[in-house]
Amino acid sequence: MSPENNPSSLFSMLQQQLEAARAHDDAVRTKNTQGTVIHVPGTGKAISSAYEQLRNAAEYTEEHLLLQRAIKRFFNRNFAFFTRRHGHMGNVGEELIVELTQAGYLHNGEFSSETAAQIKHLSEQYIETYRQLREARVSREDASDWVLSILAVETEGILNPHSHHTALAYAAYQHFMDLLPR
Repeated sequence: MSPENNPSSLFSMLQQQLEAARAHDDAVRTKNTQGTVIHVPGTGKAISSAYEQLRNAAEYTEEHLLLQRAIKRFFNRNFAFFTRRHGHMGNVGEELIVELTQAGYLHNGEFSSETAAQIKHLSEQYIETYRQLREARVSREDASDWVLSILAVETEGILNPHSHHTALAYAAYQHFMDLLPR
């Protein structure tokens, strides 16, 4: 048996990847609480939370995908408004954190104004990407779908890091690359 196919070397690689993923996720969570913490009042939380629970029951999917979809819906509702403001996003990061907290996706007091600023900066980058796609004559629907899908995934990665998925995918990829003929 070659060293690449040895179960102990695969286990070792997976263990290293998962430890690196845990360290990365812990670093992101720590960074999210640095700075002025955003506290969301409970007003409207019950209604928002009930609405999202009904919506999630209808979608029946993994938790992190529910969060991605909620983020995409938020950006989709606000996207046309942002594109008309020529890159001025206002306080979009904080607005998103407040909405997701009231809907029950995020825990109150776990995110800072620096995290909100990071989301705002990311949003501004993707609004510019949308404009470039439109200038390249990509349809409004396609450009919007592409940009909002990627923006939702990246934003969800900031708010809910789960690098262990990437670690598992990497280990599986390496394992099968070693097993299968080229």
